[in-house]
Amino acid sequence: MVASTQEHAQKLARRHLDAGVALHESGRFADAVTEYDLALRLYLHYDEAYMNRGMAYAQLDENQRAIQDFEQAVRLNPNLPGVYAGWGRDARTLNDYNEAVEIEPDKAEAYYHRGFDRTGLAKFELALERLQ
Repeated sequence: MVASTQEHAQKLARRHLDAGVALHESGRFADAVTEYDLALRLYLHYDEAYMNRGMAYAQLDENQRAIQDFEQAVRLNPNLPGVYAGWGRDARTLNDYNEAVEIEPDKAEAYYHRGFDRTGLAKFELALERLQ
């Protein structure tokens, strides 16, 4: 009985996550945060909800909250696809981008953020490394 209740909560949490993603994609970041909050109330250890809420917070320029959510997502699942690329707004370290590339070598976003960070560090030649 407890397992089915937990499974039901996780399914509901997934619905809220999906609703949040749809809102996020349409630029409604504050509304997306509300949906991610609901997902996390139902399933506290939902790594994807933390990651997505962190990205929404970053879009809202709530960088400290974004960092906290990215850190929680990494604590819950250090191999979560996309989590390191989400740090882009704060540009924590080049190592975060390198790790993102290792985890998702086929995702252009991780290379973009790494290249952008390297360019910002006046290392344009390194940013071009993947283009050659």
